[in-house]
Amino acid sequence: MPKPLENEGDFPSVTPQDHEQILGNIQRLSSLARTGLMDSDKEEGFDRLSRLASRLLDVPVSLVSLVDDNRQFFKAEEGLQGPVAQSRETPLSHSFCQYVVTTEQSLSVVDAREHPLLSDNGAIKDLNVIAYLGEPLHAPNGAVIGSFCAISDQPRTWTDEDRKILRDVTGLAEDQMRLQANARRNLMLVEEMSHRLKNLFTVSSSLLRLSAREAEDKASMVKLLEGRITALARSHNLALGKGRDNTNGLKALLNAALAPYADAVGLEVQLSGPPLDLSPEAVTYIALTFHELATNAAKYGALSRPGGALHVTWNQTDEGIELFWEERAEVENLKASSGFGSDLLNDAVQFGLGGELQRDLKETGIHYRITLPGTVLNNVSEA
Repeated sequence: MPKPLENEGDFPSVTPQDHEQILGNIQRLSSLARTGLMDSDKEEGFDRLSRLASRLLDVPVSLVSLVDDNRQFFKAEEGLQGPVAQSRETPLSHSFCQYVVTTEQSLSVVDAREHPLLSDNGAIKDLNVIAYLGEPLHAPNGAVIGSFCAISDQPRTWTDEDRKILRDVTGLAEDQMRLQANARRNLMLVEEMSHRLKNLFTVSSSLLRLSAREAEDKASMVKLLEGRITALARSHNLALGKGRDNTNGLKALLNAALAPYADAVGLEVQLSGPPLDLSPEAVTYIALTFHELATNAAKYGALSRPGGALHVTWNQTDEGIELFWEERAEVENLKASSGFGSDLLNDAVQFGLGGELQRDLKETGIHYRITLPGTVLNNVSEA
């Protein structure tokens, strides 16, 4: 965590020692990416708040500024002129907001031209930023991803009331982000449910064929099929965030997704990796990812017929989790999946979890490499 400033509300006199490390922190950048706001189009909900801040604080410029490790992007702006108003971004050489991010505090300056840290900042000359008040802007998971700021082209002493006003408006912007995040999640789950219904008959047929090959008589076939359909239903519930049974372990989610196929004759399923406990916020998206991968394997790949093998390995890295899903299957015309299922995987991994997914089609089957940030982990391991 950043150290408190000597005088609360003042800009530091020199660049903080850990400034660049905080800006480039992979978990913070993943939180920023998950909002989907960087480089996005203007939205009236944020523009309205920017206009409101300018009126309430009587300033010519107010910005909703998102800060990554090399630039700031204005999700909303009121009062900017010239090329910057069109591009809606500047390099960090023209940013005061970067220091709000790395100190995680409300910061203000009366006259930046006289401040030892800010006096050489390009925003003074090119954007006429003289007085500045900035409030930390938090992503839904609490990470500071930018600043809501008010700017004057004249020296100004900011009052406690000014800070309260800007803090309240910033809270409304954070509410807007949370609503959007929930809306995206709900939409994805609705689309996922539709997708699951379309897959249901295909997967059920696969389970029926597996059970029919193994059963010695009608009664044993019914028993096998019933158990596998029950396991499939549990996997569905986990993917939708229900029925977790207080188990947030990565291996437990894999076991749930693969349970319908784990005991099938002629299929090889191996899981290998250290115990890892997942944060409650990450469980739904990770369960959704495993469920989609298992469904694809049952439809097209290693779990679709005897002789298939699935090896899943994972390890904890300095950045988070690295997972390998490797299928071996003798299937004609094997192709990497496309369409909604592929989009769902990408959305769950990239936007839901802030990770990366790489798909590689080999002669022996499909291989996936999934990297996830440390934010998906709890501090304790599963038993």
